[in-house]
Amino acid sequence: MRAEGAISSREAIHKAPDAPATPLQRAVSYLLVSVIVLSIFGLVVYVLGGMYFLIEDIDRPIDHQRIALIDADLSPLRELNQTWSDAVR
Repeated sequence: MRAEGAISSREAIHKAPDAPATPLQRAVSYLLVSVIVLSIFGLVVYVLGGMYFLIEDIDRPIDHQRIALIDADLSPLRELNQTWSDAVR
C-alpha cells in the first residue's frame, strides 16, 4: 500500500504543470514563423513574377524593340507584300 499523500509516477506526469514559455522562446518561435511565412510569400512572388515575364515573352516573340526575344526587321516583307498586292490589282 502506498502512503496517504503519495501519488504514483503516472499521476505525477499528468498533474505536472506546463512550463511557461520564456520571452526568448516566444521571440524565437515568432521569428521562426515570420521567416517561414515570408519565405513562402517570397517564393510565390518569385514564381508568379517569372510566369508573368515568360508569358509576356511568349505572347510577343517578334517585336521591334531591342529587349524582344527576336529583333526582326519586317519592312522587306511588308514591301514585298505591298508590291504583290499592287501587281494583282
